[in-house]
Amino acid sequence: MYDSITKILNNREIALFFWAIIGICWVLSLKFTREPIFSLIKAFAARQILVIFNLMIIWVELIVILFIIINLWDLTLLKDTIFWTFGVAFILLMTINKPAKEENFIKGVLYNNLKLIIVLQFISNLYVFNLATELVTIPILIFVGILSAFSELKEEYKKAKKIFDTILIIYGIIVMVFSFYNVIVDFDNFLSGKNLKSFFLSSVFTILYLPFVYLISLYIQYESFFVRIKWNFKDKKSLSRHIRWKIFLSCGFNLNKIRLVSKELKVFFIQDKTDFKVILDSIMKDGKHPIVNSGL
Repeated sequence: MYDSITKILNNREIALFFWAIIGICWVLSLKFTREPIFSLIKAFAARQILVIFNLMIIWVELIVILFIIINLWDLTLLKDTIFWTFGVAFILLMTINKPAKEENFIKGVLYNNLKLIIVLQFISNLYVFNLATELVTIPILIFVGILSAFSELKEEYKKAKKIFDTILIIYGIIVMVFSFYNVIVDFDNFLSGKNLKSFFLSSVFTILYLPFVYLISLYIQYESFFVRIKWNFKDKKSLSRHIRWKIFLSCGFNLNKIRLVSKELKVFFIQDKTDFKVILDSIMKDGKHPIVNSGL
């Protein structure tokens, strides 16, 4: 059975799953943590979140289909795809509000996928220690990492933080030396087609996934803005529809524009379509509300 598992997961991943299961069982065994966890699960089961999550899965499936068509994906990459989906893709989905708030969010994600650290992480995860070593080191590293984060909270713990950080750095150096040694002695296998596909999968998938993140962020930005407009003009439905339609025509799929209009458009200044046109034109031209920024 162990041999069958190691064909799918490496020793580090097996150790992570083992300790994750232990951790989940322990947390669920505590009465005061069960209720918040179940509440969180219920929140994730909300209709809107489930729709977005299902759309994410469909988008990932379309990426996989594209790669199958161009002969760049096969079942040997299934594990990497699953890890990327519930790691990178899911985390980006959970931070979906960031593109609406940070102008350089997309550029930042692209930049992070081109960093040298991505190569180092791939190599260090390709060659791992034996299972016993991984089972021992992983909980120790997690514990040291928690202590390092905790010791940062107070000034008197700064010296202790340096010790914890040094332990993590030493372990990182050991891992990299071990990994690069294995790369040298096993260079032909390291440059195999499977490894190269596995290495590029995360970065390429992330790049192809970013349009989905952008579109969902755009939708959320429009939805929250339009709900505010509909509420403020609940007695003027015709004007509400006109405002929303004109905003969409002016901003389109430009997240920066809808972010700007949402921030600058003060709906309580709008009495009719003429007021709205003057205000919107000023925002689109000068990037600011004509009345609010005039000091009146």
